[in-house]
Amino acid sequence: MLVRDLPNESRLRLDSSTVVVSVTGTFRSLTATRTLLGSQEVFRFKGVISTIFGFLARLAIRKAHRRHIEAFKT
Repeated sequence: MLVRDLPNESRLRLDSSTVVVSVTGTFRSLTATRTLLGSQEVFRFKGVISTIFGFLARLAIRKAHRRHIEAFKT
């Protein structure tokens, strides 16, 4: 029998000159073979132009994140 010892939470923070991205992933064991992954992302854009770009790119950012989560599932 294989036993998984997952962390409860993982955090990642990326800081660049135009944006700060904080990602928090939470893992919850559902059964011996299934795990629920929860993910929260916070984007903070620096400056007026970056903030406008972030507002306009919101949909694309969400779609890309959804693709990454689906890839993680498989």
